[in-house]
Amino acid sequence: MISGDALEFHDSEVAEVGLCGRDVVVRFSAGYVHRTGTGEGAGFLQSLELVCLDVDDWSQESGCVGRLSDGTLQIDGERLAMVPVPWEAHAPTMLSLTFANGAACEVRSRGMRLQPVGEARFVEWLRC
Repeated sequence: MISGDALEFHDSEVAEVGLCGRDVVVRFSAGYVHRTGTGEGAGFLQSLELVCLDVDDWSQESGCVGRLSDGTLQIDGERLAMVPVPWEAHAPTMLSLTFANGAACEVRSRGMRLQPVGEARFVEWLRC
């Protein structure tokens, strides 16, 4: 279980996916972030920048913007259900994103960095 803030790919909104040198940058206009430590947990929308460092392989279909229907991240072969915010890893990673419009993107890289941009907006309490 992740303590603190963690990005959930499902229902997050991607503004842009693009190449920057040897890195692929995914800009989230509204990443869905779970926040623990608030007593019960809460959901926030947060602008985020995810950088896939030193990319080995990258495939991106047309239309890779908008709401995500699914996403997975593997680091050194281990699947993460949610990604800590902020977060950095220097190990083989694979990111797979599936968009609500059917488009898909997959990135294999040698590391990854996820950082917030600006302030998060409260959305909901996460109560059982």
